Amino acid sequence: MQSYYSIASLSARNRNLFYSVIPLRLVIPVVVGCWFSESSFGQSSSTYNVPLTEHGHPDLQGLWSDQTRTPFERPTALGTKRNYTETEIAELISAAQRAAERTQQPLDAGRGAPPAGVTITNQPDVNF
Repeated sequence: MQSYYSIASLSARNRNLFYSVIPLRLVIPVVVGCWFSESSFGQSSSTYNVPLTEHGHPDLQGLWSDQTRTPFERPTALGTKRNYTETEIAELISAAQRAAERTQQPLDAGRGAPPAGVTITNQPDVNF
């Protein structure tokens, strides 16, 4: 006697029942799992209040990186100027190249300490 039944040995009625029950056996656990995971692990947005400044804007105080050297605020020296001239661009590029060349030079072992009151960073070319 066989201990299992093959699909081919089932009658047409039972075969249709078999194929209609299989999707339910797969769908029901997925639906129940999603329902429990959302209710169990979901965050309630009603309990968090965004900190605001005294002006009512979001408080963005904290540690921010400026590794791209992009200023957070427009320099006041630019005024209403919208773009640079070709000469000004050439001067900016030249100044950036000179600064890059200075940072590639070895540090002088006999250099003095940085001036009092300056912010010390982990970048030697900025500190000295």
